[in-house]
Amino acid sequence: MAEAILGLDFGTTNSLAAYVDASGVARSLTNIEDDRPHPSTVWYRGGEIVVGREARGHLEAGTDSISGAFVLSPKRLLRTEATVDVEGTRTDPRDIVKEVLQFLKNDAASTKRGASARNLTRAVMTIPVELDGEGRKRLREAARKAGIAVEQFVHEPLAALYGWLRSQQDYKERLAQLEGKRVLVFDWGGGTLDLTLCLIQGRQMVQLGNAGDNEVGGDYFDVALRNQLRSLHAAQHGIENIEQYETPESRARLLTQCELAKIQLSDLESFSIFVPYYLSTDQGQHLNVSLSRQDIEAWTGKLIDRGLAHIDKLLESHQLTPQEIELCLPTGGMVNLPAVRNGLGLFRRHAPGARRPADDAGRYLDRLRAGCPAAVAIERRAPRGDRHRPGL
Repeated sequence: MAEAILGLDFGTTNSLAAYVDASGVARSLTNIEDDRPHPSTVWYRGGEIVVGREARGHLEAGTDSISGAFVLSPKRLLRTEATVDVEGTRTDPRDIVKEVLQFLKNDAASTKRGASARNLTRAVMTIPVELDGEGRKRLREAARKAGIAVEQFVHEPLAALYGWLRSQQDYKERLAQLEGKRVLVFDWGGGTLDLTLCLIQGRQMVQLGNAGDNEVGGDYFDVALRNQLRSLHAAQHGIENIEQYETPESRARLLTQCELAKIQLSDLESFSIFVPYYLSTDQGQHLNVSLSRQDIEAWTGKLIDRGLAHIDKLLESHQLTPQEIELCLPTGGMVNLPAVRNGLGLFRRHAPGARRPADDAGRYLDRLRAGCPAAVAIERRAPRGDRHRPGL
């Protein structure tokens, strides 16, 4: 089995490992069954631990026969040392994260992959801009517990830009066009919003500045939707203190349905949510509601405005105008929301010199960026401050 440093994107919602093949092409180790990234979902079912698509599938099934505890978005737990209650046991977040990383390691080495199987023992990992030193330490420790040595951390927006540039068919020509130009990467995922302002200089990406917000990620949108639906359901059935009739499992199922609605309403105008056995009472036992795209935009409008405002703040801090940005590169699942796309569209219309990335960049960049750090391998520090200059 081939030995290499793999790219590892441990994401809030989904995770993915990838490698660069002999021809220099990034190959993502997606789920064999559906060719999608692996959900970062952990299901503690008695003495058994289930991770990934199987865990997510049982949660989305929405029956009343599911037992055990589900942990969603374990990446967010690395922000503090606080333990998590899992089936009555206080559990170290590093041990939960370890389960996801161990799953990715085992999946990468699976014989089902044939020639593409890889030993995931060394990795370059992408991280949010706002993940501090302690958070990085906890992530490194979780990886070590999974038997993975972290060779290098790379900021997620920088990895996304590198992946997009290297994916261009005329990548050297594209790079030459961007020489001396500024690029803004807008990475809005399930856990965080990260922005990186770069200068392309001498075939290197120089980080001029970063900004991040870990309180506007997609998870916060899901919670906002859940809270609204919970209130509507309580009002419809005249239920007071509705949370006392929820179970941890039904609460998790509703949250998962809210995430699914958010995704579907990026393309559809309406979507129905059905959570059977939502409450442990005959009154309003099942939750069944239809949502519109307008509902989501109204309920999450403040989060959208807060996220888009970070663009202006970052540019103003460097005394730049949108017209001085050659390329705005959006990535992350949240950029598929029409309201977010519209906000970024306005930004680009104010930058007539900008080169727009491919329309589907937001959909495939999360996969590309998992593989591209392996090609970077090691970042080189620029002479001034904390700027980074990964070579292209």
